[in-house]
Amino acid sequence: MRVCEACQREVITTEHHLIPRSQHKRGVVCRQFSKQEMRTRKAMLCLPCHRQVHRLFTERELALQYNTIESLVNTDSMQTFLGWIRKQRISGQPRPTPFLRA
Repeated sequence: MRVCEACQREVITTEHHLIPRSQHKRGVVCRQFSKQEMRTRKAMLCLPCHRQVHRLFTERELALQYNTIESLVNTDSMQTFLGWIRKQRISGQPRPTPFLRA
């Protein structure tokens, strides 16, 4: 388990390409980033955060505007989501047992 770079929870993470691979051959993206940078600029995100990123932003927006983890998580829409997800129980972990009196 690793720490999600967006919500900071210790969970299983997935690799997110901050510059989507579908954009690597686009002229404007090629001029802005080196091939090495396009291949290596990644973030480790939990599945809920990863899904939310792709729901909120187009691949072009991700490549040109939100290509760092800081720019991505500092958007209002992601801040709202992150505030919510941090309060959620991580699936697969046992719920705390209530205190029982004997």
